[in-house]
Amino acid sequence: MMSGGIDESYLNYHAIIKETPEGIIYAKEYILKDYQEYFDVIPCLGE
Repeated sequence: MMSGGIDESYLNYHAIIKETPEGIIYAKEYILKDYQEYFDVIPCLGE
């Protein structure tokens, strides 16, 4: 274990950086009255 309490095995990863083709990104902002409404909105986005 490293000083500061971080497990060294947690830091053992390999990043792979890839280029992706240009594409359209979708963004939408919602103001929801509560967390439950989140579950009503998200499935509709996939349709």
